Amino acid sequence: MIPIKKILIAFLLSIIFVAGLGITINKFIISDNDSSTKKKSLVTKAKPLMDSLSFKELDKLFSAMEDGRKDTSFNIINIAVTGLDTRMGSGCNHADANHLLRIFLDSCRIEIISIPRGTFVKAGFADTSGLNYLANLRAGKGRERYLKEIAKICNIPKVDYYVEFGFSQAIGLLDLLGFRGNSAQTLRLLRSRQAFGLGDYQRSFNQGEFIRQMILSKYRTITNLPGDLAIRAGLLLVDTDLSYGIINNIIDKLNKSGFPRSEADISHYLKPKMKYEFHNFDFLSRASRDSLYKLIMRTAKNLEIDDGGKNNNGRINRRVLRNLNVIIRRAENDSLRFPQIVISRLQRIYEQRSWYQIGDTNQRYVLMKRICSLLISAYDRTNQSDKARSVRNLLLVEDYIKRNY
Repeated sequence: MIPIKKILIAFLLSIIFVAGLGITINKFIISDNDSSTKKKSLVTKAKPLMDSLSFKELDKLFSAMEDGRKDTSFNIINIAVTGLDTRMGSGCNHADANHLLRIFLDSCRIEIISIPRGTFVKAGFADTSGLNYLANLRAGKGRERYLKEIAKICNIPKVDYYVEFGFSQAIGLLDLLGFRGNSAQTLRLLRSRQAFGLGDYQRSFNQGEFIRQMILSKYRTITNLPGDLAIRAGLLLVDTDLSYGIINNIIDKLNKSGFPRSEADISHYLKPKMKYEFHNFDFLSRASRDSLYKLIMRTAKNLEIDDGGKNNNGRINRRVLRNLNVIIRRAENDSLRFPQIVISRLQRIYEQRSWYQIGDTNQRYVLMKRICSLLISAYDRTNQSDKARSVRNLLLVEDYIKRNY
């Protein structure tokens, strides 16, 4: 029986999805043609990692997060996976990607329900405004109301857990799944709607299919990651009420069946249900993704879509790099006397993992280290030891990845 300890968080976070997680495709998440020799070399690295005092400390933090959490004794677990439109430093929380993962522990299968962002809901706007739809509900009414609406649309009693992430985190998640080098391109592909005749419906379907294909294709290589690294890294990337122990409880139950046994173990459909004939694209093939991306770029050019540069990968990279350097320099100037100001400057970009939008991985790593070092010092000086420890844990995972992969 093949263990799947690293799978759940990978597919839960695969939409953009996400994120969250600098691992190279050639050296870390390898192709379906992996040799047994390479797999063995990964497994042999597990012992020193698991014996690491630092990782034991990391486990203590995850264990502490279990207090008061829901258990997994029920047979159906409903997890909302939401991609938010948060860009660097912004507080926007429109729900652009909306998916529900239903995990049936008795039959050991998964159901993916995709919900278009434009689905009508009462979001608090005037009936004539045209703004009463799901994406706006999350931004205007908050997460709790949003999750209740997801449950209503999907006709379930309640959503048990949530996973949320913004643009930068999504890029990190795509890195984990093996898209390093073209993760920003893949994210734009999954976010695009103008290139498709069915618009938002096809986009939502594409995202759900991406999740399904990632579950079916990536789990065997991900299970060879040492030290539960995928789970650790994923938990440090996203905003979620899932914890390390909860995930392992779910996985242990799925593991007994050898999930996934076939493609039939994972189903996918849209709600509200549509009668449209959706195109089913192959997101595993680089050639297929490149072809789709070219179509999207041609459509954007024909429609003169620029969106203020928000969809131009090169422009995004330059703008984020420039803005991050300005913010970090200001925080460095404040670091000796005003630790609370350092926190106020850096906390949001840290939570959003904004450095993942930097294409150059070495440059990205340097910026991440500067941000984390400043935050650790500021948290220590303001007696916020738990927050300082959390930042150190992220550095621990990132450093291990950089050294070994």
